[in-house]
Amino acid sequence: RVPKLGMVVSILGFINKDGVCYYAVCLEGVGLENAAFRRYSEFATLHKLIKQSVPDLHASLPPKAALRKIFASKEMFSASRAASLERYLKSALREAWRKGGEVKSGGSRSTLQAEIVKFVLPRVSDKNFRQAFKFQAVAGQEKKNTIFLSDSEKHRFSTCIDFLEKASEGVEGLFRVPGSSRRQGLLYVSLFLDGSLKEIPKRAPVEDVACVLKRLLRDRGKSLLTSEAFEMLLATWKPKTQQVLQTMHLIPQPNRAVLKRIFRLLFTISSDPVSRMTPKTLAKIFAPCLCPRDTPLRVVISEELQEALAAIIKAHYHFPRGRNLRHKRGGENLAITGHEGLGSVRSLTPEPKMKRQLSAPERPVFGATASNPIDLLGSECSDSEEKEK
Repeated sequence: RVPKLGMVVSILGFINKDGVCYYAVCLEGVGLENAAFRRYSEFATLHKLIKQSVPDLHASLPPKAALRKIFASKEMFSASRAASLERYLKSALREAWRKGGEVKSGGSRSTLQAEIVKFVLPRVSDKNFRQAFKFQAVAGQEKKNTIFLSDSEKHRFSTCIDFLEKASEGVEGLFRVPGSSRRQGLLYVSLFLDGSLKEIPKRAPVEDVACVLKRLLRDRGKSLLTSEAFEMLLATWKPKTQQVLQTMHLIPQPNRAVLKRIFRLLFTISSDPVSRMTPKTLAKIFAPCLCPRDTPLRVVISEELQEALAAIIKAHYHFPRGRNLRHKRGGENLAITGHEGLGSVRSLTPEPKMKRQLSAPERPVFGATASNPIDLLGSECSDSEEKEK
C-alpha cells in the first residue's frame, strides 16, 4: 500500500550572498548538508518549463520583488518568500512529475523530469555553500528532520529492499558497482515525487537500485542508528554477539524494522558465493551510511565498528522484538526501556534478601545455614560418627 505523501519537498532556510538570496531546497528527510541552494531566477526558469509542458498548472509562482536590491537582503522578506516558494514546490513538482512523462525502466526520461532532477538534487558547488556563508533557518523547519521514520520514508526504503531481495541473487560486486548517475537521479527523485510508484520496474539495473538505497541512508538528516545505540554498539561489540544485538533496542521501532530488513538483505547477499561479498566487506560499505552524522572519520573506518556491524549481519535473525530487553554491564543487570524504543536504563539488580530466621522446632536440611556448617551436625552426628565410619 502506497502511503499518503507528506512533506515531500521543503525549504529549510536561505543564505544571502552579495545581495542575492539562495534558498535551501530539501526533499523529505534529507539533511541540510545535502540541500540544493537555488536563487529565485532558477525557480522562475523551472516554472517556465513546467508551464510549457503543463499549461493547466494550478500552482502559481510568487511574483518577483519590484525593488529586489532593497528587499532581497532583508531576512523578513526572504523568510516570507521561502514559505511561498515552498507551497509552490509542493504543488507544482508533483503535478509536473506526473504529467511530465512516465518513468521507464531503461532510464529514459522527459526533458521536464530531467530539469526537475537537476533542480532538487544538489550540485557539487552546493556542498560547501552553507559553510562559507551565514545560514538563516526558517522558523519551524528544524522539527521536520526527526529520528523517527515517516510512513512515506518507510515506503521508499521498502520499495528498494523489495526489489533487491528479488534481483540481487547471482550479482557480483553489488553495492560496489557505481552504475549510472543519471538513472539513479531519476529513480531517486521518482521515489519522492511519484505517488503512484508501488514498485520499481523489473528491468531496472540492480546496481542503480543498490546505489539509491545507499543514498537514501546517507542523505537522511538523522541516521537510522541513533547516537545512544551507536555509543553502546562501540562499547559492547567485543564480548558477545547477543550484547551487540541488544543495543539495537535503543533504536525506535520504525527504524529498527527497516534496519532489520537491510541487515537481512546484506546477509542474503553475503551468503551468495557469486556476489563475492563478505559480511565485513558489506559492513565497511554501509558504515558511513548508518553512523550518526557527527561521527569522526577514524571511528567510521575503525575495525571495531566493522566487526560490530558484521556481527549484526551474521545474526540478524536474533534482532530484538519486544520493547524491553535486559543487558548486562559491569556485573549489573539493566533493562533498556523507553517510549517507542528510545532507551532509558534502569537497574534490575535484585536487592539482597534477608536471611530467614529458623524457629526452634525447625531442623536444617543438609546443613544449609549462614553459621558454621560444622555446628549444624551437633551432638547427633558425634553419636553416630563411628557408625558412619
